[in-house]
Amino acid sequence: MRFDEWRETRMRAVKKINNNVAICVDGNGNQLVAFGRGIGFPAMPYEITDLKQIDQTFYNISSNYVDMINELPEDVISFTARMLDDVRAVLPYELMPNLILTLADHIAFCLERHRRNIYVRMPLTYEIAQTYPLELKLAQYILREIEKNFHAHLNPREASGIAISIINARLDTKPLTSDQQELNQRQVDRMQEDITRIIEREFHFTCDRTSFSYARFSTHLQHLFERMSTNTEIATDNARMYQTLKKEYPQAESCIEKIETLFEEELDSKLSDEEKLYLILHINRVCAKEGL
Repeated sequence: MRFDEWRETRMRAVKKINNNVAICVDGNGNQLVAFGRGIGFPAMPYEITDLKQIDQTFYNISSNYVDMINELPEDVISFTARMLDDVRAVLPYELMPNLILTLADHIAFCLERHRRNIYVRMPLTYEIAQTYPLELKLAQYILREIEKNFHAHLNPREASGIAISIINARLDTKPLTSDQQELNQRQVDRMQEDITRIIEREFHFTCDRTSFSYARFSTHLQHLFERMSTNTEIATDNARMYQTLKKEYPQAESCIEKIETLFEEELDSKLSDEEKLYLILHINRVCAKEGL
């Protein structure tokens, strides 16, 4: 939601996220996340007397996602907010409030892959183009703007991943699923917990399952389970990179070996090097947030 759409005349900052972001309460008692230069700097709580300080406000963001703000570059969040203004002006349906952060995280990860020279051939590209042409067109627009604003030449197929983020945030539909038989959710939950415990044992720490870092990892695992259940693989040209990374991160590689054994025992499936590459990246991100 843009500031020019907000009509209240009072705003009270109650919790600092960083110097430019704060959790606020408006005149109707509604909690929101507000972005504006310096609004998180004064001692909390305080009344924001000059509402022109506020650039953007976002209502109904889940508390599980708020901590994510400090993990994302501010320029990426601001960019994503501008893009979502354009997206919402075109789409004929509403989007979940958390999309501002989940899409910003997706874009940040795209830029991280670019810096690491990891280029991904996204799954479902043809299906997205055929079934969701408007969302794909918007995603292609966002991709062009990413290249202009961040001076990064991304693989055009990244647009499919952006489109999927938008589609999954649609309020009146369920997220994308396959028409083929899916894994039993109880089995998925159990396997996810087993994978988490493998990582905890290997790195000797207790994972904060309420953190956004873990939520992001959990989302990746959910997509991995879906790909396994539908015999769909990530198609990339990065198998050699996995061979390099597993030597650089032997503890993560040990986790991968145990996770692959779990998939063989539970699903009679083996992980491709591309899947292992992504797991190493996500495991390292979870551990980095724990200071390991």
